[in-house]
Amino acid sequence: MNWGLLRRFQRRREGSQLLKYPIYISDADKDSRIELKRMLSQGGWSCRPFLSAADLVNEIRALEPGVVLLDVRNTSTDGADLIETISEANFALPIIAIAEKASADIVVAAMKSGAVDFLEKPFPAETLEKAIEGAAPIVDQRIRIVDQTEKDKARIEILTPRELEVLKALSRGDSNAMISQNFDISVRTVETHRANIIRKIDLPNIVGAISVFQRYEAASSARPV
Repeated sequence: MNWGLLRRFQRRREGSQLLKYPIYISDADKDSRIELKRMLSQGGWSCRPFLSAADLVNEIRALEPGVVLLDVRNTSTDGADLIETISEANFALPIIAIAEKASADIVVAAMKSGAVDFLEKPFPAETLEKAIEGAAPIVDQRIRIVDQTEKDKARIEILTPRELEVLKALSRGDSNAMISQNFDISVRTVETHRANIIRKIDLPNIVGAISVFQRYEAASSARPV
């Protein structure tokens, strides 16, 4: 055991943002999986190994926010596709891709697919520590995005289909007169819909309601809700 490294990890324990999050290990190579778990456990991190990427994917939606260490070569599924699948299923799990003898193409594909970092095996504990600590603010940020998106979703789902159509039109910059003409309703009816939207979304004006809708649309296009 590297006692010097262990003491350094322990000194940083209270200041580490990520120690409150688990680390999920997906590596089909048994020896590599055991070594990763050993390094993480010595550093004070809670970790959970998976025997295969398929096992991880099967449970991905139920996992708490944390970081995934994903070997993108020791898997029957294309590594880049696997990263996309995991990210889409659980946005609060940033992925650090790992691989032995990784080519430039593998690294580029992994990063383009959404990995937040890439480590080539074998790597020392210090390198792993740095990568995981770098993922901490990403976990926190994604949790905030998920929470805000759920709040926005709850607000928008209160609207009737017609009110939602009007809000979409307003977000595109359509005037009351344009909405009246496009939907074949009176301007007064459009104004009533606007008032209902403001009341239901519980904001002081329509600009705030439009901001909620646009934020929700942007988040929904980036991840499933």
